[in-house]
Amino acid sequence: MSIIARQLKDATRENERLKKEKMMKNELSEERCEIIISLADNNMNINKTARLLYMHRNTVEYHINRIKEITGKNPRNFYDLHRLVLMAKTERAERWIEANS
Repeated sequence: MSIIARQLKDATRENERLKKEKMMKNELSEERCEIIISLADNNMNINKTARLLYMHRNTVEYHINRIKEITGKNPRNFYDLHRLVLMAKTERAERWIEANS
């Protein structure tokens, strides 16, 4: 494979990764960040999370499924949920910084 073809392939792969990251940021709304954090705080109990957020259980389920589609991480899995909590808190901090600068 020529150097130019390899560089083009790498650039395309990097472009796709950046597009996916941008889409994840746009789709990870404040409401979904709140659901992720609340789900972790409530030991992955969907009923308790829904009750505390004043949402129907099916609404929380819908958002959990959307989060899984968007990020590729399953909020029902402890390790993935941990990563999602870090992502949600980072997203919240970035929004706060943007709003207050």
